[in-house]
Amino acid sequence: MTRPLVRRATLPQSSCRRPTQWTNALRGSAFFAYADNYLIDVKFGIIMDVEASRAIRQAEVGASQTMIERTEACFGIKPAWLAGDTAYGSAPNLD
Repeated sequence: MTRPLVRRATLPQSSCRRPTQWTNALRGSAFFAYADNYLIDVKFGIIMDVEASRAIRQAEVGASQTMIERTEACFGIKPAWLAGDTAYGSAPNLD
């Protein structure tokens, strides 16, 4: 028995270069969203690096690791400790 071919609706494509994700997080109209992630030297109040990511927790963890590696490569600085929300305290980021 063959199943009928079901045509699925295609999602719109984002026209921006940022890594976006189609979301309905606010329970209204769906929209494209992304997250800005900042690596800040809190002692001196300096933004060391910025990385855009998809608006999901796993992508934010990857973005923080990318910023740490890039800051170490560019400036020779690696933070001794990090402060952040719960996404940054997740197990993959503590390695």
